Amino acid sequence: MTIREIEPIEVAALVPQLVDHMIDVRRASYALRDIQVTRFRRKQLERFRVGVPHGSRIFVNDDLSEWMWIDTSGEAGNASDPGASAETELVEVRVKDAAEPWHDLLAEVTGGQPISCSIFPRGDSEGFFELLDQQETKILVAADLARVSALPEADRPLNRALAGTLKPDPKIMRKPRKGNIHLRGMGAAEIGGYVESILDSWSRHQAAVYPDTDVEYWRREGLAHVEAVLHDGVATPGNELLAIHTDSEAVGGIWAEVDGQCATLRYLYVYGPYRGNNYSREALIALAERLRAEGVRRIRAEMVPSQRHIIEVCLSVGFKIIERRVRISA
Repeated sequence: MTIREIEPIEVAALVPQLVDHMIDVRRASYALRDIQVTRFRRKQLERFRVGVPHGSRIFVNDDLSEWMWIDTSGEAGNASDPGASAETELVEVRVKDAAEPWHDLLAEVTGGQPISCSIFPRGDSEGFFELLDQQETKILVAADLARVSALPEADRPLNRALAGTLKPDPKIMRKPRKGNIHLRGMGAAEIGGYVESILDSWSRHQAAVYPDTDVEYWRREGLAHVEAVLHDGVATPGNELLAIHTDSEAVGGIWAEVDGQCATLRYLYVYGPYRGNNYSREALIALAERLRAEGVRRIRAEMVPSQRHIIEVCLSVGFKIIERRVRISA
């Protein structure tokens, strides 16, 4: 098998099947919804308007049935993956058979340095990825709100994570419902303590993923982001800031951003003294019920691997892992 850099005259023949493959993999993994396909296709085709995108190199086999698209400009990184934007990005790959020659090429192009990419649970290049060193930087989960419930694991479709590395924790599944949780709008006097708590948590998790940084750096980054997004505090349009409340007191908070029929879970946090009571799971189910009543149909969330507990909580109520952001080394 010969692997070579694509010739300019071949780009027009490759691009339609390359973009179709990107769409098929994302749709099969629930990372791309039907309503998003047209816009996604248009965006990718536009990148090839004058040939191979600036800063990109695309390698193919003889019949253009396998390929590897590498962006070395630092411009194709996932904007939601802090720290990765300046790295080389493996934008798209389709390798079905012998992976070793492609690994050798990847090492040559990258100089052996880490390269960022997305891995989708229903992709068709498992053999390419499984032999590479991988460091997870982000895990993306999503669910149709109609499917979010407290059903026991035996009563819901099996939700396996990529490579079987994460699946619902039976201990979480077996915990009984407390039945005393409800959500209410967070008051202006409460948001300060909630933001302090989530910044402490988020910055520690980010520093664990990016060891060349420190907690204080991420705390500054997080605070700037929160201040920009929640510019009107608890009254900021498009944001639900809710206190997790028992019959007697607030035990945590939950923040969701709503855009039409889609919502993004920004942060779910239970305060230290109240952990171990299954409040996270109950709050997530209550949020789903609340959003459904508002006409929201789908919810997604992005987390780092060290947030294993909340990832397992999400999986336990019907979320699926739709994408992993990783750094790979050849």
